[in-house]
Amino acid sequence: MLAACQSTLLESRWANGSHGLDVGQWLWLLVRGVGCLVSLVVCGMGGLSGTGFVCGQQSNSTIEHTPTKLQFSGLAIEDRAFLSAPSKSDPERLVNILVGPKRVILPAKSATAQPDVKPAPVSFELRQSVVSRQAASIVAIGSTLQTMPFNEYGRRRVFVDTNQGPKWLLQGITKLDPSYVQVQGVDMAGKGLFEFPYDFRIATAAIPGELLVKMLKNAIDDLGDYQQREKIVEFLITAERYNEAIRELNQLQVDFGDLDTERFDLLKTRLVNASARLVLNELDRRWEAGQWLTVRNILENIDPQNISPETLVDVRTRLRDIDEAAVELDRLRAAVQATFAAYRMGRDLGEALTVDLQGLEEEIVRDLNPNNRDRLATYVLRSNAEGLQPENAVSLLISGWLMGAADAFDNVTVAVTLIESRALLVRYLQSTDPAERMEIIERLRQIEAGSPRYLAALARLILPWKAVPPPEAGSQGFFRLRLDDVPGQPEYLVQLPPEYDPYKKYPVVIALCDIQSSPQFEIEWWDGDLSSADGYRTGQASRQGYVVVAPDWRKPQEYEYSYDPYAALVATRSLRECLRCFSVDADRVFLAGHGVGGEVAWDIGLSHPDLWAGVVPISALADRYIPFYTNNSRKHLPMYFVLGENHLPPSRGMIGKFDKREGIFQQMAGSIHYNFIVVKYVGRRSEHFLEEIIGIFDWMRNRRRSFAVSDFEVTTMRPWDRHFWWLQLNDVPSNLTVAPQAWNLASERKSLTVSAEINTTQAGQTRFSVRNGGDSITFWVSPRWANMDDEILFAWNRGRNDKASMSPSRTVILEDLRTRSDTLNPFWAWARYDKGWTTSNELP
Repeated sequence: MLAACQSTLLESRWANGSHGLDVGQWLWLLVRGVGCLVSLVVCGMGGLSGTGFVCGQQSNSTIEHTPTKLQFSGLAIEDRAFLSAPSKSDPERLVNILVGPKRVILPAKSATAQPDVKPAPVSFELRQSVVSRQAASIVAIGSTLQTMPFNEYGRRRVFVDTNQGPKWLLQGITKLDPSYVQVQGVDMAGKGLFEFPYDFRIATAAIPGELLVKMLKNAIDDLGDYQQREKIVEFLITAERYNEAIRELNQLQVDFGDLDTERFDLLKTRLVNASARLVLNELDRRWEAGQWLTVRNILENIDPQNISPETLVDVRTRLRDIDEAAVELDRLRAAVQATFAAYRMGRDLGEALTVDLQGLEEEIVRDLNPNNRDRLATYVLRSNAEGLQPENAVSLLISGWLMGAADAFDNVTVAVTLIESRALLVRYLQSTDPAERMEIIERLRQIEAGSPRYLAALARLILPWKAVPPPEAGSQGFFRLRLDDVPGQPEYLVQLPPEYDPYKKYPVVIALCDIQSSPQFEIEWWDGDLSSADGYRTGQASRQGYVVVAPDWRKPQEYEYSYDPYAALVATRSLRECLRCFSVDADRVFLAGHGVGGEVAWDIGLSHPDLWAGVVPISALADRYIPFYTNNSRKHLPMYFVLGENHLPPSRGMIGKFDKREGIFQQMAGSIHYNFIVVKYVGRRSEHFLEEIIGIFDWMRNRRRSFAVSDFEVTTMRPWDRHFWWLQLNDVPSNLTVAPQAWNLASERKSLTVSAEINTTQAGQTRFSVRNGGDSITFWVSPRWANMDDEILFAWNRGRNDKASMSPSRTVILEDLRTRSDTLNPFWAWARYDKGWTTSNELP
């Protein structure tokens, strides 16, 4: 792949000849051997069937009405956006922003207006004979059956379902903006084609570069006019189409021998600086994703002779930091070996302990890297102090490596037993034999580091414990796996990011396909095609350092989502398996889906709000339980909706298919506690919206799941939707549920709304209180929200406070880790009411 990209850049260097200043050569020297960074650094995709070449979101907007800049709180939107007219449905609650090809709709509380003086970007118009609504020969259209590519005049034919049957219609691009192109219906009167008044926008980045340049040249009056040609280069720079900008800048030199050198140099400098910023920003993103080799490769192949002094300083600083980090790791490995050697000297440690220490020493020296060196921070800090005895040093080393720097201690007697405790923990998680698991618990009782506190600390840093088969042949980190314990053994696909390291916790996207699509499509949408040359994918998930998981949630012969427990079972089991098999950050798992898969993601997100850092429904409808469950996302579950402005549900003749989305958005906007954003593409219908992928990743970037919540209110209508954060409803009253198969038969749809809260009394006691919890209830307890050294109060259905002493339980921790597999947030104890109180203290 690198060789192919280098060839592409070489072709761009010589495409138009060179004499005088060759900017193409300059950029080739800047990023030689970096793998087409100039063109792919932002895009990281392309080649996905039916989508074309899609780059990042641009920072350009058109002004609608009031020229004010919006600043967002809690949203990863960096576009310069302008306040539009208030929402027609409710001017107080929602802000409607036109950003390039889309409208961004969000609660008014999330934005504050400030003046903005940024000039409008360069844009071009293509001359088209636009069809009017009065002259249209087609009055209604349905799904698009076939789409031809645009030609150099910005026209294409589409085959669509219409009120007169399937017809070919003509569309034409009327405006070219750096961030979007406007597409309208073209008048073809007298030419035998039907007409429809289209008016929608698509991202400019979806237009192939060579074709875009041809369109731009067809949009200007005179190719011999230097100023108009210069505007094309400005357009391409603003659109971040640097390869095309290079070629056009070179061509300016060829075509205009008497060009204004000063103006040309300013344009060249702008291009140079913009492309350099792009590369440096990419370095930051790759470094954050843990792709150290990629970062070093980029830095080592930047030519220092052709970059600005500021960029050169930045490059040299980064290279120096990498080199110093490598030297530091070598020193740390040597210090580790010296510490173990000093501790062994003159001591009779016994054969078993000697073997354990030798194995741990080899593990640390072999595996120490930038992703885990912070574990030894306390050891390094204390080792620099004079008078630290070998036994104290080795204790800090062992405990820090196994539990993290914050939990490191200097008691060697306990520290050496951590090695066995970790081994027993892993054996327990791998065991399928209950008798063996009980034996492990008994052994843990006998060793000093076998307490619940140590087990929970060890669990945070253990490596994935379930073995997986090798990745698919010819791929890098692509797996086809099956859920053996789910009926039908459905398949789920997994794609790991480049330079995957089990010592780093990775964010995850659980992606659900449309009903007539496939999990393979989801992998490719999020992470691009698999390269036949080297087995890598170059999509956004790889660039951002995400694991993509695509489970097949559909049952055989299923043509619409039935809202039964099967899809939720597949999605949640896929998550649990990935927690066991791969190094996954359980607090950064996002649930997404397209079409009906987006509807499934919306429903599962609301019915299991404690599992996700956010939910991303794309072109999804809202049906059945979703409107009733909307309150479940209040406070703790962010949501990012993507849809076409003209996306309508199927015919109302289809039972239960009504467009409930707008009412849901208004309901969410009515409370300050909802965190959501709606992205509507202007004039578009139900599509996959690949151009929104960078916006989605920016939104996900700094989000974390809210797990240790102190209060929530949830609604349930299905008997299997009964576990929310630390509360489990063991028996949902049947008169307050509606089964999916009875949905259309129910004369009245009832639900159970449960309120739960953890607070501290005036006496300093932790109090769990629940209202409307049914006849049987379980409280799951953790030190994250309760002091387990004191009595805890439980108030249930407005009843009196019942006191219970909750001792941390090895059995609860180990079983919770084995079943939920959330190593970051294990439960330590539980209290259950079912015709009387029982607690986990009664466990063996």
